[in-house]
Parts: sequence; C-alpha cells; structure tokens
Amino acid sequence: MASSVARRALLGIAIGTPALGALGGVIAGLVLWLSAGIREVTHQFLGALRAGRPDVAYALTSAELRARVPPQQLLAYVDRDAPNVRGSQSEWINGFAGGSGDEWCLDVWLSRADGWPTSVYLILVSENDQWRVSEVTAAEPAMCDID
Repeated sequence: MASSVARRALLGIAIGTPALGALGGVIAGLVLWLSAGIREVTHQFLGALRAGRPDVAYALTSAELRARVPPQQLLAYVDRDAPNVRGSQSEWINGFAGGSGDEWCLDVWLSRADGWPTSVYLILVSENDQWRVSEVTAAEPAMCDID
C-alpha cells in the first residue's frame, strides 16, 4: 500500500515538474512578447541620446513630456534628471512595474565607462498604440517601487 502511494507521488512529481517548467517558459515568453515594443522604444531612446541624436530621442517622447520639455531642452532635462544616460555605454532592462496596462516603469541598468553600473528609470505610456517615453529619471518614481 505504502509503495503504491509512493509510486503515485513520484509519478505526480515526474509529470508535474516538467509541466510547471513548461508553464513558466510559456509565461516568460508571453511577457517578453508583450513587452517587445516597450523594450524597443527604451533601447532606441537611450541609444539616440548616447549617439547625440536628441531629435530621434524627442520623437519617441510622449505628448505630456513634450508639453513640459521643448525639443531644444531635451538634453538639459536628461542631464539634470538622469545624468548618467548620455555617458553610458549600454543598458540592460532589469525590470518592469506597471501602473496600468497603458503605463509602465522600466528599471534600466546602465553600464558606464568607469565600470560602475547605475540605474535609470523610464516611464513609458501608450499613445495611439505606440509606446512613448514620458519620464526619464535617476530617482526611483513611486510607481516603480515593487519591493
């Protein structure tokens, strides 16, 4: 009797463990697929700033950010609120926090020439089915705090 129970338990583990792993893979794949546009805009925006192309970066900003910051002030805004962005060498999107389905905060790690990583936070909003940068800051916004 005990042997039969043990066999059933082992069978459940043998079937359940791969099934849970597969489910985790499906969920991770779904998250990556759903976040592809957000990640792409983030990389384009930060890359344009590093390349000295504020015009390209500005085209990726939200109406709300454009209302606060005119095109000729974008670099000054970024340098003031996220001073390590333009001098960074690359970025790694470390995490997402959502205020809603149309607004997301990204925690982005920047690699710097001195070898010390630093974080920057970007808030992206959906406007007309396009993701746009609404804020870039070194200070963690409340909506980004998932601890």
